[in-house]
Amino acid sequence: NFTEPKIAREELNPNMAYLSNRPRKQGVMEKCHFCLQRTRAGRMPACLEVCPVGARKFGNILDPESEVSQILKNKHVFVLKQEVGTLPRFFYYFDEDYPRNTFKKPLPVLPGGAHG
Repeated sequence: NFTEPKIAREELNPNMAYLSNRPRKQGVMEKCHFCLQRTRAGRMPACLEVCPVGARKFGNILDPESEVSQILKNKHVFVLKQEVGTLPRFFYYFDEDYPRNTFKKPLPVLPGGAHG
């Protein structure tokens, strides 16, 4: 990305990643950065505002009274790739103990190196 962007100014996404160095058109998927520009302004990440069923939660896990801390304390929680020592920022939780072994099965390797 060493060339001048060829995206018209009016087509640029004004809410693109706060720390990103690559301009993107609106509608282009980015890696989740928890909407840093929104949370610094005291707003929730966009996915929380638009989720119609409240399936996502966001908050301070260091605050024992926060909703997120209560979920981590009282629900059945797991993280992906826990066995390799990840420091998760995404937690998956269920009211009932979910059969976690379904996530332990390795995905088959497809021709070309893609996973299915």
